[in-house]
Amino acid sequence: MGQTRQLAEFVSSLQYEKLPKEVVASVKKCLLDYFGCTLFATQTDMGKIIIDYSKQGNSGHATILPDFEQAFNPANAALANGSCAHGFELDDVSAISISHPGACVIPAVLALAEERGISGKRTIEAIVAGYEVMVRVGSTIAGAHIAKGFHPTASFGTFGATAGCCKLLGLTADQTENAFGIAGSLASGLTQFSISGSMVKRIHAGKSAQQGVIVSQLAEKGFTGPAGIFEAELGFCRVFRDDSSKILWDRLTDGLGESYAIIDTTFKPSPTCGVLHTSVECIDRMKQNPIFDAAKIQKILVFGSKNLAHTHNVFTPDSILAAQYSLPFTLAMACLGDLADPTPYLSNDILSDQSVLELAKKVETEFDPEQETWYPQHFSAKVSVFFEDGTVLHEEIMDPKGSAISPFTYDELYNKYKKLSANIVSEAVATQLSERISKVEEFASMRDFSSKLV
Repeated sequence: MGQTRQLAEFVSSLQYEKLPKEVVASVKKCLLDYFGCTLFATQTDMGKIIIDYSKQGNSGHATILPDFEQAFNPANAALANGSCAHGFELDDVSAISISHPGACVIPAVLALAEERGISGKRTIEAIVAGYEVMVRVGSTIAGAHIAKGFHPTASFGTFGATAGCCKLLGLTADQTENAFGIAGSLASGLTQFSISGSMVKRIHAGKSAQQGVIVSQLAEKGFTGPAGIFEAELGFCRVFRDDSSKILWDRLTDGLGESYAIIDTTFKPSPTCGVLHTSVECIDRMKQNPIFDAAKIQKILVFGSKNLAHTHNVFTPDSILAAQYSLPFTLAMACLGDLADPTPYLSNDILSDQSVLELAKKVETEFDPEQETWYPQHFSAKVSVFFEDGTVLHEEIMDPKGSAISPFTYDELYNKYKKLSANIVSEAVATQLSERISKVEEFASMRDFSSKLV
């Protein structure tokens, strides 16, 4: 049996009743984080544009946040919600696949679950299936994929959303493999945004979610795609990895059904590219030392993987996204403030803040071959800060706060959710929504999950 077929069989046979309790708990954490991230980004210019577009000329039963009163076409709802979920560099991360599963899988599954009136238990199954496929497929080629200029979330997200929606619809293994085959011709996205900014990165998750909704329903109706799309000669993994001998084939199916990718989800503490988080955490630790004085910093030296050391060195970003991807700018912001508060990034004013720009000039990076061997399983960093009086502070972190190695407590994740949802929905709605997430498996229909929130 081919590996694509094995994944299709896994998706079609997955059952809520057989899921470990910690997997179900992980789904609820991912849902809580998803709603907070999505609600926050609805206030951005990008969010307003994509929501306005998605609400035009369609009808259905799916929610487009932050509006719980009206209902819309599920494909459009997935596009809007997925783009907003990925809209502010706050959404969850899979380190091993260098991608953002929640922003692709959850909006697709929720939109289709609302449209079809599907239960909470089946929704949980679908989310687990989506994360599993997205992470497994992505982890086979992730490092080389992003180095080539492809965006993993855009490429792998289509498969995750498709898997989740296929599970939700109760498709057979044959139908699911067809859906994977269709998705293989839609899965792509480029990372030029990491240099020149723009809004386009956000839609990479939204279009993946939208594609999952569409592809699964096409397969449901009998539309076909090529078999074996992951391992075939002209299939996804071989085409997107120049040297097929370096594809990590075992990651597609080893331990399938025994371990679950969603448990290893990383939740972000700040609105910046996930690769930068350990560097920020190093600075945060140094700031606890009474000798730390940002005004007296002479140099900040960062050692890291090729991705960290060579890809994020924009010193004067010209957009908020470019700022969120810039290591120098981000470390300057961390030295001068608290990155756990995302609100400064809502204004372009920070891009011309001279105190930030001057400090950013003092950041230098060096490639560390040892850390390259750890990437992408670990987003490590080693940071030294040199002060004018000759004092040097140094910190090294292997895995960022919020990762499976250094996880958030539930209270920490809940506080993030409450902070992000504040001023977008009322405190009463935010509380009700979190309570519904905590018992999502009890809903006979996900239409009831999002209705009558007051």
